[in-house]
Amino acid sequence: MSQIVALAMKLFAIRRRTRFVRPTCRRGRKIPRSRVGLTRMRYARLHLLTRARTYSRLHLLTRACTYLLAPSLTHSRMHLLTYWLTFCALCAKASFACGKCWRVKEMRHSGGEQPFCGAQKCVSRRYRRWLCTRGTSSLELASWERLLGGAGGAIGRFGYGGGGIMAEEGDPMADATSGCFDVPCERGRTEYDKNPKPIFWRGLTLGRFLWVLPALLCIAVQIQADALDDVRQRGVLRWGGDEEGGAPYIISSNDAKTPAGFEGELMQALAQRLGVRSEFQQCQWDNLGDLLRSGGVDVIVNGIELRADRLRSNISTIPYYVNDLQLLARANDKRLTGWSDLKQGKWRIGVLSDTAAEKYLVEVYPQTVKTESYPGTTQAMDHVRDQQLDATLTDLIAANTYRDRYPTLHFVGEPVGRGYFVIYLRSDDARLRDELNAGIRDMLADGRLQAIYEKYKIWNEAQRTLGDPDVQSTPERMKPADAGSRGIRVILRNLLVLGESATVTVLLSVLSMPLAILIGLLVALGRLYGPAILRVPLTIYVEVIRGTPLMLQLFVLFYVIPSLIPMPDDLKRNFAWICAIAGLAINYSAYEAEIYRAGLLAIPVGQMEAALALGMTRRQTLLRIIVPQAVRIVIPAVTNDFIALFKDTSVCSAITIIELSKRYSIVANNTGRPLEIALATAILYMLMSYPLSLLARRLEKHTKRVHV
Repeated sequence: MSQIVALAMKLFAIRRRTRFVRPTCRRGRKIPRSRVGLTRMRYARLHLLTRARTYSRLHLLTRACTYLLAPSLTHSRMHLLTYWLTFCALCAKASFACGKCWRVKEMRHSGGEQPFCGAQKCVSRRYRRWLCTRGTSSLELASWERLLGGAGGAIGRFGYGGGGIMAEEGDPMADATSGCFDVPCERGRTEYDKNPKPIFWRGLTLGRFLWVLPALLCIAVQIQADALDDVRQRGVLRWGGDEEGGAPYIISSNDAKTPAGFEGELMQALAQRLGVRSEFQQCQWDNLGDLLRSGGVDVIVNGIELRADRLRSNISTIPYYVNDLQLLARANDKRLTGWSDLKQGKWRIGVLSDTAAEKYLVEVYPQTVKTESYPGTTQAMDHVRDQQLDATLTDLIAANTYRDRYPTLHFVGEPVGRGYFVIYLRSDDARLRDELNAGIRDMLADGRLQAIYEKYKIWNEAQRTLGDPDVQSTPERMKPADAGSRGIRVILRNLLVLGESATVTVLLSVLSMPLAILIGLLVALGRLYGPAILRVPLTIYVEVIRGTPLMLQLFVLFYVIPSLIPMPDDLKRNFAWICAIAGLAINYSAYEAEIYRAGLLAIPVGQMEAALALGMTRRQTLLRIIVPQAVRIVIPAVTNDFIALFKDTSVCSAITIIELSKRYSIVANNTGRPLEIALATAILYMLMSYPLSLLARRLEKHTKRVHV
């Protein structure tokens, strides 16, 4: 869904600017004014079809449509289909632009090839030249040209009826390389049909559209090649993961495309068996499913558990690791000595977001345990050590790996919640799945998989069950029989959960924005009217806050400060909310300070001088004359920041706050319906932000009336 949003933003950013000029003939004579109207429109349309901005706009639009209609296509196949749909649309637009007003005659090339009309020939050449300039790979261009040769005859007939037609010398697009689009005329004048039909009715008819259908079907059949062929042709097996999870899963190395870790070495071995090289793609853990659906990678591998809800929209390999869950707590905490202690009292336990550990605690201890979702394993361990949490539930291999780093933590109870790590693929990539399964079985048989696990000290007796046929058939048994809810049903089923997270977003925005406005106003007043000793520190404050990202500021507040400053227990329990509100307020206060400083500078200096001459103090002048006027001036800018703050609350998910954007990611991964959930999320954001726009307009009108 993120790709659709990005495409839409790019699409609207490319503005379509057309300059309608009065065309001339080649002899320099002006076309009569009575005939300029229709010619001007046609001239502008033909001119637009040769501009890179038109290609970019149409290319982005067709790419978004392709993603919506066929989200399971691989990256290269989606690009190829996008090129073809764009080309067909350009040919249709060329037909609309030309119509039958230009004098044309039917001509056929030797060999029976059906050529394009002159306008379509120019469009195809210019479009191919644009593809080359934007960095299109030679492989994609070759595939595009092969399809062009196979279906060019049908596309060639798209613009005009009958056989193929070529433009006569009078065609404005006859010169495909000169770039000259002055409207030509013969003997100093242009010939038109006496009663031309509306131009929008000319290019496309049902008969001409039926000529295109075989070509598009041919394209669709050729594009729907299996991912295994795509991987071998590309020579690269792309896999997605999150390095933030750390050891022993994925460990950063000198080459960012080939990380270490037991999963990194596993993927290198599987890629070598396919005769290709492995290439790693970094992605946030809870967005790996979206990355796979978008075609950015071929598989996703990062300690992802085998779950029935994920199998609704994907397929998986056989398990490559048997995983258990281990509870970690402070060694000096005598309250928690076993799993039975969790059945009494209230406990705060940290887990990775949307993992088997979180689901286990929610299902087994729904009344006594409150889970706190973290983006990484070590962040939860840090907060257990700093007494921010009571315990953390994580993978057994992660607990063993980080045992030496956290000597104050110890294992509580026996491992629970046995599960399996698998590799996920798109649902139509069964052949690639079978090859990966064969590779895992070969590594189990010859001992290479055990050697990798022993290297990272994660081999145990449970791994010997990986060769069991019952274990290897687990994905087939867990696959749901139905595809789950779709459309409005999946939205209604999850609307309550999304609404609760939207409430969190509203609370964060409403509580942090007034603080940001207050701090920003004080900073602006201090920089303009305060003593000289305050101006330099306040200027440094504004520049530092504006020059550092919001996420880094939240990380410092939430993870660094607790390890340096001891805090009471009551503050620890709500520390995430305090850090979120404080972080948003501090970050936005720097921007509000600049906005209010501009508003204060917009007030004439004479008003301050007049107030002082009348005997008012400097403070009275600021509070009663200067600041009220500045506030009225900056209302639009402050409202825009308030609306932007609603979206920036999504960064707070990095410090365990589950707001609307984070909830969308979780629900979309669980349901496998990102488009429907994204639509509901977008509507909720609109319902939150649009009333602010109406309120701002009302305030502007009210202040204008008061001023008048």
